[in-house]
Amino acid sequence: MSTTFFKFWNKIVGKKFATCSKCHSLDKNGVLTVACKNSFISNELFMFKEDLLKKIRTYTKRYKQQVKN
Repeated sequence: MSTTFFKFWNKIVGKKFATCSKCHSLDKNGVLTVACKNSFISNELFMFKEDLLKKIRTYTKRYKQQVKN
């Protein structure tokens, strides 16, 4: 995937999480893996999972990608 929604990660997660997390991969089944600086960040993002998925999906439509989880 040369062009993906990954480049919009900063807008998706906001300033607080942009510097301590990044999209790592999106597999063929639509599972997104996110790399986090520490477990605190991971837990915080997990709590906002549904909201983040909604934001991600607004970008994935452009690139005909699908994120399920």
